Amino acid sequence: MTTPPPYQPQPPYEQQPPAQPDQPAQPYAATPAAGAPGYPPPAQPYAAAPAAGYPQAPYAAAPGVDPDIQANKIHAVLAYLGILILVPLLSGTYKTSRFARYHTNQALTLIIFSIGASIVFSILGGIGLAITWGLGVALFGLYGLVALAMWVLIIIGIVNAAGGKYKPLPVIGGKLNLLKM
Repeated sequence: MTTPPPYQPQPPYEQQPPAQPDQPAQPYAATPAAGAPGYPPPAQPYAAAPAAGYPQAPYAAAPGVDPDIQANKIHAVLAYLGILILVPLLSGTYKTSRFARYHTNQALTLIIFSIGASIVFSILGGIGLAITWGLGVALFGLYGLVALAMWVLIIIGIVNAAGGKYKPLPVIGGKLNLLKM
């Protein structure tokens, strides 16, 4: 078995390698052009910058997507977040955007239903406690399930608004039309 020769650093391409005792000295071959077999393709130039005086839009609606939905998704999502329903109401977005109006209406319906359920279950729970302790606890426990259902409806509403869908909330979705459509 033969041992490999000791490591010798390679000289730069401009210099001739040291001649080996059994081989004549040869200059290094020229570096192949970009795109030659085994080498990467030539670099592509960057796209030209836009001409001065023509500002670019920060974003454009995707083809087939309603620009009203794209522009008002944030307000539609904010409508489901409790007190933040005031953002689309006070900014007037619900007046100019059909999408924001739809989801603000859905959120108002949800808030009214939630407040109504809270009042009803508080009164019934109090009456139940006055009658028997077990009935009161059961009614307050039932209210806990209704409150959990409200959270689920809030999440469904946010997902629909963020997805740009006009989909009513389950159970209470199309019941009230509080804002003029």
